[in-house]
Amino acid sequence: MNLQPGTKLSHYEILAKIGAGGMGEVYRARDHKLGRDVAIKVLPEIFVEDPERTARFAREARVLASLNHPGIAILYGLEEFEEAPLLVMELVGGETLEVRLAQGPIPIRELLPLAIQIAEALESAHENGIVHRDLKPANIKLTPDGKAKLLDFGLAKAFEDDVNKPITTESETKLRDSTSEGTVLGTASYMSPEQARGKVVDKRTDIWAFGTVLYESLSGARTFKGDTATDVLVSIVEHEPDWAKLPAQTPRRLRGLLERCLRKDVSRRLRDIGDARLEIEDILTGRESPTPDGGPAPGGPSWMRVAVASLLVGAIAYALGGFTREEPIAAPVVRFSVDSQLPLVGGQAPSVAISPDGETLVIAALEDGRPGLHLRSIDRFEMTPLVGTEDASKVHFSPDGEWVVFFAGDRLEKTRVSGGGTVTIAEARRDAGLSFRLDDTIIFGAAERSGFQRISPEGGAAIDVTTPDLERGEQGHYAPDLLPDGRGLLVTVATGDRSRDARIDARVAVVDLTTGETRTIIEAASHARYVPTGHLAFVQSGRLMAAPFDLERRELAGSPRVIVEDLGGGSGVAAHYDFSASGTLVYAPGPPAPASTLVWVERSGEAMPVTNQRRAYSDPRISPDGELFAVTIASENNSDIWLYEEARDVLTRLTFDESLDDTPTWTADGERITYRSSITGAHDIFSQTTDASGEPTRLTTSNSFESPGDWAPDGSALLYSVQGNTGWDIWSFSRDGEGTAKPFLATPFNEYAGRFSPDGRFVAFVSNESGQREVYIARFPGPGGKVRISTAGGTQPVWAPDGRELFYRNAGALMSVKIDTELSMTVSRAETVFVDHYEDMDFSGYANYDIAPDGERFLMIEGASGARLSRIHIVVNWFRELERILPGG
Repeated sequence: MNLQPGTKLSHYEILAKIGAGGMGEVYRARDHKLGRDVAIKVLPEIFVEDPERTARFAREARVLASLNHPGIAILYGLEEFEEAPLLVMELVGGETLEVRLAQGPIPIRELLPLAIQIAEALESAHENGIVHRDLKPANIKLTPDGKAKLLDFGLAKAFEDDVNKPITTESETKLRDSTSEGTVLGTASYMSPEQARGKVVDKRTDIWAFGTVLYESLSGARTFKGDTATDVLVSIVEHEPDWAKLPAQTPRRLRGLLERCLRKDVSRRLRDIGDARLEIEDILTGRESPTPDGGPAPGGPSWMRVAVASLLVGAIAYALGGFTREEPIAAPVVRFSVDSQLPLVGGQAPSVAISPDGETLVIAALEDGRPGLHLRSIDRFEMTPLVGTEDASKVHFSPDGEWVVFFAGDRLEKTRVSGGGTVTIAEARRDAGLSFRLDDTIIFGAAERSGFQRISPEGGAAIDVTTPDLERGEQGHYAPDLLPDGRGLLVTVATGDRSRDARIDARVAVVDLTTGETRTIIEAASHARYVPTGHLAFVQSGRLMAAPFDLERRELAGSPRVIVEDLGGGSGVAAHYDFSASGTLVYAPGPPAPASTLVWVERSGEAMPVTNQRRAYSDPRISPDGELFAVTIASENNSDIWLYEEARDVLTRLTFDESLDDTPTWTADGERITYRSSITGAHDIFSQTTDASGEPTRLTTSNSFESPGDWAPDGSALLYSVQGNTGWDIWSFSRDGEGTAKPFLATPFNEYAGRFSPDGRFVAFVSNESGQREVYIARFPGPGGKVRISTAGGTQPVWAPDGRELFYRNAGALMSVKIDTELSMTVSRAETVFVDHYEDMDFSGYANYDIAPDGERFLMIEGASGARLSRIHIVVNWFRELERILPGG
């Protein structure tokens, strides 16, 4: 059975196919009744033809549904569709252990905590009389938060014809890893000898499989191999594992445990997986023997706390036991990952920070579509929201580690790590980053396209520190970092001089705060930080780089080396990394271009995919006749405008240059697309015919950052946003002769995202004059007053086709207000149309959705799971590694 996206199964809606195997096909689905995503497994059609097997499977499924352990994927229920049985299961994120092992063996320190979790899950099932029978790396998921979770638990028994049926042919064994239909007894490479012979099996079969998985994870090689399935089975029955393939540093007690798990004589094999768990816990914590009661010590430390504590005393090597070094070793570099549990906020400044002591993370993440700050100790799984930090997007620790300083809307604020409310330090109309001086003052970004200012953490008057040279094409200063001498300030200079090789509109410069002199030290780079080891870290082409740095001369003193390959931020001034005074590095790896899809969403909230073509979509705009969609599609290094024809499910590329082309806007007659492009080095507005005939026409020429908003219904004027000295302003471009441009809304505040009403008499736009972004309406072309539409924050305004309703987005919801402009403007109370979990362009204010000509459906972008940044990598003792690979700092 092949289910297409959009298929409805009762209150479940199929979203995508995510896998297939001998046990059937697996789909990602949306449970609209409970508002969650689930995995639906469609069982082989042979079940429909065998009532006895179906009944036995249903009985077994009920037993499996009784399992309740965090290390076992939950079976929610058994359903039917067209007489075919369906399993509704927990949707588990992350990669399988099989995928992880394709990258090589797992370090012992990383593997042991996972082994404990696998053993705990098996132990819970065995206590309930359930045996997995098909434990293998492909059935073990490594979730984004570093946990192991077992899949398909007990289903082997539910599927099999005869528990004692021997495997007699190679084809039967191959079934375990194929999509063929029929009996599934296990996977050859992980079968126990008794399972391969077709004998009665019990929980000791899972213990054998546990041993093979542990061996493979340590060595990177299968425990038993062969050219054919028969050879594999012969090896299982007659041969011993190649113990020489285990890493030399494998603790003796761990090898001994493996030998007891992999004894062919089941009567001499380890009898209880709980004993394996206790043994691994003792190995991990360094105990020489089990505690008197045979169980773990009360309140035993988690793996990350053990790692960090051991590193601080330089003794982690001995904590693992079995090492035979004659001399004490220095604290090693340890790497591990944690999941932010929520998508990180993107943008220009880091969304993750680590405390000076290296023990606490503060993460700017999206929850229910809204940004906020969350605390997480690196030795714990839980995240705690910081009260009062709603709308916070970028975060920094104070040098003493007691305060978190962050940007929220148009304010620079701070709050104690221990809690107690937030304090506003200053108005700050851009989150360009900040740095603390040695005298505890803060250097921060003050206004759009401006430099930095200095202010006390207690507030007060702000003093200018740097000023971009607008005449030379500098667009702004970002990511400040004060050098130890207190006079040199590292800054990222955003420019209009685009480098086609590096594809970065930025360079690293140092500003002398006493003379004001600015000198470039690294081209095509951003986010430089001075490291106490005498190095400079910076971002270049999506990688974290480092080089020795001469502090006196303020220049690089050696060749750069790549530190992190996949940091992201390669096509602009964006990066997510930080390091502590204690030497711990944290960073969020840059994701690939996120695969998303276009969906139609009814006012009821019901969604239907428009296409199965998954791309990195943004800026959807429907043509006036409703037949075409203009969208931006991003790739690794650039973005282009494409046209999608729904009737034929065809995508056609409209722009082809190696630049950032985005924000498409239809002309009123539907014959041309207006868009923003960086092809000239600046960010100007261009126009192109929808059939791509002829060369694009450049409509604006300036050094400013400009974005098209909307064409007037009669085609007489184009609204567009301009980033100037006073922030964002809205201008209008008139098609009179050569074309003239003039300000429509230009105030000390930010105004942008202008959209014409269908009759052309009004403009809806976003402004931050109230202290947060709200939606307003003003008459066009003015002069006149304005009316505030949203009341608790709002962005991305879009008019209904009849002009009597205006939509906007706020806090994870699509909102609507009724508007009557016949005699005088009357605005209704805002109402929620539906809860909005769709892509929103990182709160840029520009609409990342559109409304159909009938006014009843919305074209939204459904993001793929995990498309945004979520995983955070941690490198403990990174300073030591930096000194080793880059001596001379």
